[in-house]
Amino acid sequence: MYSSSSSNNATPRPLTTPFNGIPPLISTNQLSAALQRMQTKTGPIAIDTERANNYRYHDRAYLIQLKFGAPAKKEEIFLLDPLVIQTQISALQNILHTEWILHSASQDLPYLLPLGFSPTQIFDTEMAGLLLGFPKVGLQSLVAQTLGYHLAKEHSSADWSARPLPENMRAYAALDVELLHPLRAVLTTRLQETQRWEWFEQECTHILNSPLPTPNPEPWRRITSKLHIRDLRSIAILQKLWEAREHLAQAQDIPTHKVIDAEILGLLALAKPRSLADTKRARALRNRVLRQNAPYWWEAIKSAWEIPYSQLQPIRPNTSKSGFPTLPKWKEQRPDALFRLTQIRYALTMQAETLGIRAELLLRPAIQKQLAWEDWDSLTTFANRATELGARPWQISQTLTALQNFD
Repeated sequence: MYSSSSSNNATPRPLTTPFNGIPPLISTNQLSAALQRMQTKTGPIAIDTERANNYRYHDRAYLIQLKFGAPAKKEEIFLLDPLVIQTQISALQNILHTEWILHSASQDLPYLLPLGFSPTQIFDTEMAGLLLGFPKVGLQSLVAQTLGYHLAKEHSSADWSARPLPENMRAYAALDVELLHPLRAVLTTRLQETQRWEWFEQECTHILNSPLPTPNPEPWRRITSKLHIRDLRSIAILQKLWEAREHLAQAQDIPTHKVIDAEILGLLALAKPRSLADTKRARALRNRVLRQNAPYWWEAIKSAWEIPYSQLQPIRPNTSKSGFPTLPKWKEQRPDALFRLTQIRYALTMQAETLGIRAELLLRPAIQKQLAWEDWDSLTTFANRATELGARPWQISQTLTALQNFD
């Protein structure tokens, strides 16, 4: 769907600092004055967050970036520390109760909503890019393709919990919101021109109203699958080791992988040590640094050995999250459902190619599987059930068109 205009064929101009200069990180003493300036602003707010997933255990925002109104080159950018703003959180909650412009809203909302911030509506620039069929929808790519700027993006994996924040990191953070207002304007025009604005509104409403993600209750399962762990006792040991690693990482406020790699825990579980001596000799703890915590890991292993065999976890969950068997079992248990799923996937692939967008935008794979498993006696039944499963009206319309064309 997307095609570059002639004005965007030139090499994008590099943008390494905000137009108004590099903003400071608002301190406690500066917060009241900053809030007073914010209260004079109108229009939608460009907003972004920065985390420190590779440096801290606690997965939260360590920086919030705000930019109010337009034109882009005139408005002030505010860099806020989530801990500092707690002293006047109510005032900021009131200020932020308006439209937000975000890039990849589902990545930032889980860190903003728990703070009590609530937008009246959102404009997700990534979703706009997806619905317009842009080949790349990262912020850097969209800005380059539509506005002709190349954003400096070299600090995406930096430690945003560090204080003070150096100037180059503050510049990087500010650039994440610097051009969101003009980007919103360009994308709005193109969505309206392509008659996809209504699709976009439905998607943004869905993103905003979706529940926050919940933690995986059995995160160790991906290691049992990767290492082909089939022994029930080994699975129990891995679970206990995983829980012990979580406790240690939380206590030290560091990422779990910096305590010990998940695959090493899997290898240790496969070894099934029966004593502290066995744990120390395990090949998984192959160096002195890893062996230093052998007594700690042995306590977790020992607790796994104390679980009665009848209470051990199964090799894998009996059902998928959706409640029906995992896909490899479909051919044996429900070949009719597998046939329907194949039909749905093919029809959606053809329709997506016609529209110039990705097939998963038309109907989430999880909904495709659920509909194929349950069967339907008419397209009306299909549409009603798709609605119950969370499909948006535009998706249902396009999916029904795809299925009718397929027939």
